[in-house]
Amino acid sequence: KFLFAVLNDFLTPIRERRAYFEAHPEEVIAALTEGTEEARKTAAATLADVKEAKQIDYFERWEREYK
Repeated sequence: KFLFAVLNDFLTPIRERRAYFEAHPEEVIAALTEGTEEARKTAAATLADVKEAKQIDYFERWEREYK
Protein backbone atom coordinates (compact mmCIF):
# COMPACT_ATOMS: atom_id res chain seq x y z
CA LYS A 1 0.00 0.00 0.00
CA PHE A 2 2.83 2.37 0.83
CA LEU A 3 4.55 1.76 -2.49
CA PHE A 4 1.27 2.29 -4.34
CA ALA A 5 0.75 5.62 -2.57
CA VAL A 6 4.30 6.79 -3.30
CA LEU A 7 4.08 5.78 -6.97
CA ASN A 8 0.65 7.34 -7.33
CA ASP A 9 1.89 10.62 -5.84
CA PHE A 10 4.87 10.55 -8.17
CA LEU A 11 2.79 9.79 -11.29
CA THR A 12 -0.10 12.20 -10.63
CA PRO A 13 1.60 15.31 -12.11
CA ILE A 14 2.77 13.28 -15.10
CA ARG A 15 -0.76 12.05 -15.73
CA GLU A 16 -2.10 15.59 -15.41
CA ARG A 17 0.39 16.92 -17.97
CA ARG A 18 -0.43 14.10 -20.36
CA ALA A 19 -4.14 14.85 -20.05
CA TYR A 20 -3.48 18.55 -20.66
CA PHE A 21 -1.49 17.89 -23.82
CA GLU A 22 -4.04 15.37 -24.99
CA ALA A 23 -6.67 18.11 -24.73
CA HIS A 24 -4.40 20.66 -26.50
CA PRO A 25 -2.86 18.90 -29.52
CA GLU A 26 -2.10 22.20 -31.22
CA GLU A 27 0.49 22.97 -28.54
CA VAL A 28 2.12 19.59 -29.12
CA ILE A 29 2.27 20.17 -32.88
CA ALA A 30 3.70 23.67 -32.35
CA ALA A 31 6.41 22.35 -30.01
CA LEU A 32 7.30 19.55 -32.41
CA THR A 33 7.43 21.94 -35.36
CA GLU A 34 9.68 24.37 -33.48
CA GLY A 35 11.97 21.57 -32.36
CA THR A 36 12.18 20.19 -35.88
CA GLU A 37 13.18 23.60 -37.27
CA GLU A 38 15.91 23.98 -34.65
CA ALA A 39 17.16 20.45 -35.28
CA ARG A 40 17.33 21.07 -39.03
CA LYS A 41 19.41 24.22 -38.48
CA THR A 42 21.79 22.38 -36.16
CA ALA A 43 22.06 19.42 -38.53
CA ALA A 44 22.76 21.70 -41.51
CA ALA A 45 25.53 23.48 -39.59
CA THR A 46 27.03 20.18 -38.47
CA LEU A 47 26.90 18.76 -41.98
CA ALA A 48 28.60 21.90 -43.34
CA ASP A 49 31.38 21.49 -40.75
CA VAL A 50 31.83 17.83 -41.68
CA LYS A 51 31.94 18.62 -45.40
CA GLU A 52 34.55 21.32 -44.81
CA ALA A 53 36.64 19.01 -42.62
CA LYS A 54 36.52 16.27 -45.26
CA GLN A 55 37.09 18.84 -48.02
CA ILE A 56 33.97 17.83 -49.92
CA ASP A 57 32.36 21.26 -49.80
CA TYR A 58 33.07 21.87 -53.47
CA PHE A 59 30.55 24.59 -54.22
CA GLU A 60 31.05 26.49 -50.97
CA ARG A 61 34.84 26.31 -51.37
CA TRP A 62 34.54 27.57 -54.95
CA GLU A 63 32.48 30.54 -53.77
CA ARG A 64 35.03 31.41 -51.07
CA GLU A 65 38.15 31.01 -53.20
CA TYR A 66 37.17 32.21 -56.65
CA LYS A 67 34.56 34.91 -56.17
